[in-house]
Amino acid sequence: MNSEGKILSLHHIGQAGIAAAIAKMSFGNGIGVVLETNHDLYQECYFSFLIEHEAVAADSIRQALPSVEIIGQTTSDFTLNFPGESHPITTLQSAWTGTLEPIYPTQAPASSHGELSVLAVQKSPTPRSPLRAPQSKPKVLIPAFPGTNSEYDSAKAFREAGADAQILVFRNLTTSHIEESLTALAQQIRDSQILMFPGGFSAGDEPDGSAKFIATIIRSPRIADAIMDLLKNRDGLILGICNGFQALIKTGLVPIR
Repeated sequence: MNSEGKILSLHHIGQAGIAAAIAKMSFGNGIGVVLETNHDLYQECYFSFLIEHEAVAADSIRQALPSVEIIGQTTSDFTLNFPGESHPITTLQSAWTGTLEPIYPTQAPASSHGELSVLAVQKSPTPRSPLRAPQSKPKVLIPAFPGTNSEYDSAKAFREAGADAQILVFRNLTTSHIEESLTALAQQIRDSQILMFPGGFSAGDEPDGSAKFIATIIRSPRIADAIMDLLKNRDGLILGICNGFQALIKTGLVPIR
């Protein structure tokens, strides 16, 4: 059926049962269903699949797949009709999505439109400093420490979101390399709006991996001052993932409650 293009959609039933599988498929495709089955619709059905297919004779399906049971058909009516009960899909979908709607809104809040106001600015006879537009792209600094392995993925994600992401490689081969890297890192933190520490698996991630190294760098007075200036004085943001997050915990930048 699949090779002939007759399967329209397919869903693994699993723990939630037939009713939940039917509902999810209906939500996604905007299709109603009429079920005719003696199965318990709310009992788990592991190793079972729900298949929506083109109209095929029931005898042909049973002959090809003896374990297949036809339990109903789709309709253009946006309603789920189970034996002994019927539910509008819109009502079910609202109940399903409403639980997390306050946390992860799917609809933008309606804007309030007040009266139109017109403001006029009279030209001053004395020259003044030019107006400056706010920075359109926040600058994101991503330090790459020994063992870091996700700086490119992180930079790509920020750039796709509209930010200007820069990767700074922290060199530690020699003492002079560390000194130069500390100076460059402190300066670039002061020039950025977001500081992002990616993760890594240095030394087999034993224990905390590169988090120990990152935390040591963060505790450096120059870096600590630059980070405090970013967070306290410039309303900046800081992010850590994996070992980067562990470093934020170790240094108290993310308090443990």
